[in-house]
Amino acid sequence: MHVGTGNMHAPIYTWSKTKIRERAQKLAENAQKPADDPRKIRVDTMVLSAKDDSFPVVDVVVTETEKPVYLILQNEFGKILWNIHLAPGARISHVVALGVGDIAFANLDPEVPVEMAGARTLRSCGVQPWRKMQDHWLFARNAKENPSLHEEPVAKNKAAYRKYDSWFKSAFGIRSEQNLAGVERSTHVLVGPLPENLDDRIPFRPLGGSLVIMTPVENIAVAGKSGYEDKAMAQIRPLVDKALGRDSTANSNSGS
Repeated sequence: MHVGTGNMHAPIYTWSKTKIRERAQKLAENAQKPADDPRKIRVDTMVLSAKDDSFPVVDVVVTETEKPVYLILQNEFGKILWNIHLAPGARISHVVALGVGDIAFANLDPEVPVEMAGARTLRSCGVQPWRKMQDHWLFARNAKENPSLHEEPVAKNKAAYRKYDSWFKSAFGIRSEQNLAGVERSTHVLVGPLPENLDDRIPFRPLGGSLVIMTPVENIAVAGKSGYEDKAMAQIRPLVDKALGRDSTANSNSGS
């Protein structure tokens, strides 16, 4: 399964120490801009990015019951949370998740072996999840219509795919496009046959109350947007005060 990203976001936020420093620096520089500067940030929390820091969710519905499923889940745009739903009689023997950001699972049986390789791990291998260029992609259609304008990006795309495919085959013994279902953006994906009637639909398993496992993270907030902002800004503001030589106890949320 290869999904670019999901459409819905979970109220789970993670961010790195590097992000804290970068955002603090941006606020410190902002505080020194004149009040009438149109580029001046008016509210401190605008340096945050709830969209980038939260997890897009993709529901993985497994209906295959003839034999245990070995799942290889791949994504290529930021973080991802895979929420697992099993049909009666379906079994997962092993799960591998490959991605370019933090990776998380919900509602996965803790007895199932899991391997997660995020951006840092894959960078050490010199690869990232990549699809073979498909004829129906807009990029591919444009390249076909104007080959001279797209020669270099097409070559880079094909080289990245060949590298990933070679690594994938050496790691798993099959080609990266073999038995693959791929989509750029989705909320739900199906592994196995579509239920024949509505009565056979798989019950939805929500995130609330579920066990969530994820790759190691430096900072996390399981909260609504305001709770996330409070926790992140509590780390950022002291660094801003230090950079500006201010008393951290006299901080404000004005962005001035």
